[in-house]
Amino acid sequence: MGSTASTPTGNTRVPATEAVTTRTRPTFVLLMKTLRTTFDASPRPLGLTFTIPSSFWYLRWFDMPGLLQYAGWINLMSYDLHGTWDEHNPVGAIAQAHTNLTEIKLAMQLLWRVGVKPEQVVLGYGFYGRAFELANPSCNTPGCPFAGGAKKGPCSNEAGILMYYEPQAILQKYPNLEPVFDEEAAVKYVTWDNSQWISYDDADTFVLKLEWANEMGFGGSMIWAVHRYCSSHHCGASRSPAVAPLRSIRCFAPHGPIHRLTSRARGGFHLRSGSGALSLYLQGEIRPGSRPDLVMPG
Repeated sequence: MGSTASTPTGNTRVPATEAVTTRTRPTFVLLMKTLRTTFDASPRPLGLTFTIPSSFWYLRWFDMPGLLQYAGWINLMSYDLHGTWDEHNPVGAIAQAHTNLTEIKLAMQLLWRVGVKPEQVVLGYGFYGRAFELANPSCNTPGCPFAGGAKKGPCSNEAGILMYYEPQAILQKYPNLEPVFDEEAAVKYVTWDNSQWISYDDADTFVLKLEWANEMGFGGSMIWAVHRYCSSHHCGASRSPAVAPLRSIRCFAPHGPIHRLTSRARGGFHLRSGSGALSLYLQGEIRPGSRPDLVMPG
């Protein structure tokens, strides 16, 4: 996890140098304070946010009240809960969905307990899937052991991960495949080529997550990342309507006297697709509680 500076001209990512611990916990707050002070002295109207994982293991090290003193909102990743890095877990190297609404809901309890308000949270969606090579092809459900990452895709070019349109292309190539739709977890998974297994989002699961986000009253949505969605010339995959639910998302500024969201700037308000521990954004012509359209490229 690292830092990302986002402006209308692009993002700049700064890799993290060490994991967050009890020792580094207060330094993150100090960094946010320093950035906020620096931005406030800038002639440009700049805002600041930070991104968190939806995992108790990592969330426990974040000082949410301290960080929110200097941030406009929190970006919550609803993805990367599990992956090949789980091979060293005490419970064993078992395949689990990398996005799971039941686990995300549990993580949110940590935020509510320290006073974070729903409107201060922006829910992130992953435009890719985490894939495994099963240790035993006859065991192909969540909780089954894996031997490593699944074969790399033609576009992802990385074992254990497939971009959004790659599992869609697999389903088109093998029309007899029957993905399993776990509605409670709001995720799908499918096995192909005997031992290749992937969990992923599509139109059905995005709708479930969006409905939950709306019920909770979250402040908006983000995606990681727009380039992982398909177009007609990417890898031979046809354009899919699967992300249509996200294209119509409307977001709004968190309620309350957040002065960083009230400055005037040309171009309106753009919620970028960048991720990382920090994000910097150029403010638009919005007011707390207003609901400008979320700009979704493509």
